Amino acid sequence: MEAVSSSEISRLQLSDEKLHIRARDLLTYFQHYADKIKVLSLDCFDTLLWRKTIEPKDVFFDMQRRENFQSLDITAINRIDAESNARAMMYVQMGHHEVTLNDIYRVGFPSLTHQEIDLLIEEEILSEIEACYAYPPIIELIRSAHSRGIKIIIVSNTYLKKNQLKRLLASVLPDDVLTSFHEIFCSCDYNQSKTNGLFKTVLSELNEQPQMILHIGDNEAADLDYPRKHGLHALHLVQFDSVQTEYLRLQCMSAAINDTTVHHTRSMASPFRGLFSSAVLDTSKPESIIGYMSIGPVMYSFARFLEHEISQLKKQNKKPKILFMMRDAYLPSLACEALLGELPGTRIRLSRFSSIAASIRNRENIAECLASVLDSGEFDVVCKQLLLPQHITDTFLAKAELSADPNATFCQLVMQDQIVNYIISQSKAYWARLRKYLEKEVNIQEGDTLVFVDLGYLGRSQRWLTPILQSEMGVEVTGRYLIVLNSPEWKKTRSGLIDPSWCDDRVMEVLSIGNTLLEELCCNDDRSVLDYDEQGNPIYTDSSTMKAQHDKTKRFQAECIRFIHDAKHFFETVGADFSFSMLRDIALAELIRRSYLPLQTEIDYLQEYRHDANLGTSLYCKAFETPDTELTSLRRQGLWFKNQNPYGLRAAGLELSLTLMSKHRHGFPTNLADLSLRRENILIIQSHSAFISKKIISAFSTHDGYFSLWFVIDNLDMQIAILFGLNYQALQIESIEQIKAMHFLKEKHSNHVQDIMPTALVNQVIKKDNNYYECTAKTGSLIIPFKSMPAHSGKVVLRVVFRPIINRIDN
Repeated sequence: MEAVSSSEISRLQLSDEKLHIRARDLLTYFQHYADKIKVLSLDCFDTLLWRKTIEPKDVFFDMQRRENFQSLDITAINRIDAESNARAMMYVQMGHHEVTLNDIYRVGFPSLTHQEIDLLIEEEILSEIEACYAYPPIIELIRSAHSRGIKIIIVSNTYLKKNQLKRLLASVLPDDVLTSFHEIFCSCDYNQSKTNGLFKTVLSELNEQPQMILHIGDNEAADLDYPRKHGLHALHLVQFDSVQTEYLRLQCMSAAINDTTVHHTRSMASPFRGLFSSAVLDTSKPESIIGYMSIGPVMYSFARFLEHEISQLKKQNKKPKILFMMRDAYLPSLACEALLGELPGTRIRLSRFSSIAASIRNRENIAECLASVLDSGEFDVVCKQLLLPQHITDTFLAKAELSADPNATFCQLVMQDQIVNYIISQSKAYWARLRKYLEKEVNIQEGDTLVFVDLGYLGRSQRWLTPILQSEMGVEVTGRYLIVLNSPEWKKTRSGLIDPSWCDDRVMEVLSIGNTLLEELCCNDDRSVLDYDEQGNPIYTDSSTMKAQHDKTKRFQAECIRFIHDAKHFFETVGADFSFSMLRDIALAELIRRSYLPLQTEIDYLQEYRHDANLGTSLYCKAFETPDTELTSLRRQGLWFKNQNPYGLRAAGLELSLTLMSKHRHGFPTNLADLSLRRENILIIQSHSAFISKKIISAFSTHDGYFSLWFVIDNLDMQIAILFGLNYQALQIESIEQIKAMHFLKEKHSNHVQDIMPTALVNQVIKKDNNYYECTAKTGSLIIPFKSMPAHSGKVVLRVVFRPIINRIDN
C-alpha cells in the first residue's frame, strides 16, 4: 500500500462509526494509533491467513481425499460433526467450548488409535498449509509496525495448538514477517476464546496496559467488541460489503448446483476472494461490479488459458499465429495484452457471416445453410448468407409465401442447379477478397498453425474456413475458445477454457443459454463485417449498436482490464499456487451466475443492451427483456423452459431462476402444468349456427396469481363465451390473444401472436379501469366473436390470461 499523508489521517479521525475498516485503509488507520501503542495484535484466519476457498469448511472437503482419511473412511461431514460434538462434550464436562485437534478426533472417532489420530492431525495441518496464503495488506501492516519497534502478536480462536499454528505460519509467511512475531496466543491452549477471557490472559502475560494494544481482526464480536470491553483499541476488518457478499453467495450457489462434487468430494475454490476484499473497488458503480468482479476474473482465467495453450503449441514445434476474431474476441485480446504485456497475435475482422460466405463449395454446404433456418423461417437472412442478389431473394420469398409448404418450396428454389452454381461462384470470389485481407493483416506462411480465438461455442467460423485455408494456404487450423460445446470430433480441432474434457454436457447446456449479452460485453464498437473490397479492405454493415451502449461497454471493459492488472500483481505478491483448475472452476461458476443470478445493479445497467445478430444484416434484438416485460410474459405463458432468457427472469424471483437452471442442469422433463397444482375450471360455450356445445377447461396458474386459459379453435366461424361470472364476482384480464396453432409455444412464437382483446364483448359484465371486470351475475361472460374477424387459414389457439380478484361465494 502507498504511504498516506497526514491530511488523510486527519480525515479518518476515529469514532465508533469508523471502527469497521476495509483492507485498503489499514495503513491509514494504523498510523492513527502508531505513536500511541506498543503492541499490534492480529487475528489469524481470514485476517493474516486467507484460504483459497469460499469457506473455511472447504478445507475439509479436500482433506477427505488424503490417504489416511480415505483408508479410515472419514469424510468432510464426519470431520465437521466431530468438531461440533467435541465442543459440546467439552462444554458439558469443563464449562468451555475450546478443543484441540486431538480432542476432535478422540471424541468424534472413539475407535481410533493414538497413532491413527496423529496421522489424521498431520494430514489436516498439511491441508491447511496447502489452502492458506498470507494476506498482502496484513503483511504490509506487520512490516510497517515492526519497523516502528511495535511488538506483534497473534491472538486466534483455533483448535490448532501454538506449535501447530507456528508450523502453518512458517509454511506460508515470508521469513521477515515470521521472525517479527513476539508471541502467539491460541484459544485451545488456554481453554479461553476471545469472547471468554482470552484477552485478559493476553494482557496478563504481556504485562501491558490495554490502551497500549491495538487488535485487528475480521470477526465483529471477537475482534472488536470484546477487546474494547477489556480496554484495548480495536478495529474490525470488514472483508466484503453487502454487494460483494451477495455476489459471492450467488456464485457459490451456481457452482454447487452445477457441479455436484462441490461440497461433496471437493472444495469450492475462490482464488479472487482476497483480491476483491483488498481492491480499491466502488460497488455502487455498475461497471465495477460487471467489469471488475464478474467478467474480469473470467477474462483473466481465459488469458491464462491462452498463454498456456500458446506455450504448448510452441513446445510441439508448431508455428502458431493467433487470430483474435473481431468483434467478440476484442476483450479477450485486451486481457491477453494486459496479462502478457503485449498482444500475442492479430485482431482479425472476420465474422461468422464472412467465414461461411467464403467457404461454400458444394450442394452440401448450401443444404447446411438452409437447414439452419427451417425452424425460424428466416429465409431472407439465409439468402444474404448465400450471397443471392435482392431480386432473386424477393422472387423466392414471394413464391415460398404463397406455397402450402413454404420450407419445401424455398429449399427447392435455392437448390436448383443454376442457383447452386451461382452461389458457389460468388463464394469463391468472396474468398479471393478475404484471402487478400488475411495476407495484408497476417504474415501467413505455409506450415503455420492458425489459432482462432473467440468466445466460441461450436467454432462455426473455424469449421467452415478450415478446408479452404488448408487446401489453398497450406496451413493448419485450430481453435482456442472461452467455451467449447460438445459436437462431433470437437477434440481434434479445438479446446476451451471450459470444454467437454472436464465439463459434462448438461452443465454446458446451462452455460450456453443467454450468452448474447456476454458477446456484447466483450466486443468492440466496430460494425459487423459484411464483405471485403478487391484490395482486401473490410466492408461493414451500415448500422451499429447505440453509442450509449458502447460508452457503457468501454467503462466496464476498462474495469475488467484493471482487474487483470490487479490480479497479476496480487498473485505475484502472494506467491501461492492458484491452480489452473481453480481458475476454470470459478470462471464456470461466474459465467452461470451472471446469466441466471445477476445482481439488481447488473440488470438495471444492462437492460437496454441490444445484440448484433451478425448475420450479414442490420438485425438487432434486445439482449434480454426488461423486468416488466419479463413479468408480463410470465403472466401470459408461465415459465417457458425452451427459450427463456435467464437474465431477465431473475427479477421475477430466485425460485424461477433456480428452476430454470436446474431444468437445464439435470435435464428433467417438465411443462407449465408441472409448475403448480393450482387450476381454475372455467365453463366455455361454443356456438356455431344452431349448434351449441359446452365444456369445462382448466386454466393453469402462471405467475403473480394469473391463470392462462387456452384451447384450440378449429372452426373460426363461431362465437366463444367464457362464463367467468360462474366463478368470480371480479377479475382482471391481462390479455386475449390468438396464435397460429403450428407456432404455439414454439421458437419465436411471439412473432405469430395477435392481440384480439379489442374485439371481445361482455355480457352481464361491467368493464372498469385497469382491465378490471365486475361480473353482475353468474351468467356474466366474455364473448369472442371469431366470425366477425378477418378469415384465417388453419387452426388457432385462443389464450385468455386472467387473475381472479373476488371469488363468487353464492355458487
